[in-house]
Amino acid sequence: MSDEENIVAEPVDRLRLWYRLRQGVGALWPRPLAAAELTAIETILPPPLMALFRRFDERDQRHSYAVWQTARAAGGEETALGQAALLHDVGKVAWGRVRVWERTAAVIVATAWPARAAVWGQGAAWWQRPLAIKARHAAVGADLVAAAGGEPLVVRLIAYHQTPLAEAKKILTDEEVRLLAQLQWADEQH
Repeated sequence: MSDEENIVAEPVDRLRLWYRLRQGVGALWPRPLAAAELTAIETILPPPLMALFRRFDERDQRHSYAVWQTARAAGGEETALGQAALLHDVGKVAWGRVRVWERTAAVIVATAWPARAAVWGQGAAWWQRPLAIKARHAAVGADLVAAAGGEPLVVRLIAYHQTPLAEAKKILTDEEVRLLAQLQWADEQH
């Protein structure tokens, strides 16, 4: 029996789906970061990591900045958490320009049918590209940050930022899980 035949019907969280659809529409008109916001980011990212951040398009820069600010507002002042928040999606740059329709499609499919999205995200067909980016960007981003000299804790937070906490608890230390929970919560707000 194939993976797709094993997938059972999944309940759809309609409110979450509607939120994600609105989020996708909002991504059509990203607002660039202001000079003061970029200056704040430069205080936490060393130059090699700032170079990675600058590879983001405006939409991803805005999203990552919002995740960082949300984590900080909730008490997450650790440098590693801030760096991970700012770079958690940097693996997406490896695929070049990710169009809004691709982002929206991946999020909607993953929200409505997570098991099916996980299977499709391993494929290489043109229509699977958005799901592949969603499925693989955490590992690719962790590799990019490690290659740029990122601290091991930052690399691990990025690598596991899409891993369910129950699964992460089997792999990460208690401190890593605490920071990962803060990162995931802040990311979910945006």
